[in-house]
Amino acid sequence: MKTIFYRIIIFFKIAVDGIFLLIILLLVSCGLINNKQPEKIQNNDTITLTINDKKLSVELAKTISQQMKGLMNKKSLPENSGMLFTYPIELNLSFWMKNTYIPLSIAFISEQGIIKEIYDMKPLDETPIRSINKVKYALEVNQGWFKKNNIEINDKIAEIN
Repeated sequence: MKTIFYRIIIFFKIAVDGIFLLIILLLVSCGLINNKQPEKIQNNDTITLTINDKKLSVELAKTISQQMKGLMNKKSLPENSGMLFTYPIELNLSFWMKNTYIPLSIAFISEQGIIKEIYDMKPLDETPIRSINKVKYALEVNQGWFKKNNIEINDKIAEIN
């Protein structure tokens, strides 16, 4: 009984997060919210990020469909690569690993490019990973990449400011 109740609560949390995000993106598309992004992010589909002198090639997820798909159905991810999810404003973000076969780590990042939180995520786990802080970016990489490269909370991403 607790399991069913827990799943219902998770479903509603994800639904509310999704509805809120859709409203924000609708307001951005109508021009009611300014979606100012660094020029490098705005004008490209992939970029190289620098964190503590470590280089990371990332695909950008800027649209709703790109964000919904993320890294789903991929079987591997090259070593120094990942996906950067960008949002129009800082908000609490929520991610899960539905149909994602690669063990990942996720960093939640402020508008100023400061890493606020880092979590490991298990393949195919539908438990939501929700940011405690309001953030503008989420960065998914191979699990352990942050630790392997000595990247920690409060480190800055040079290309985001």
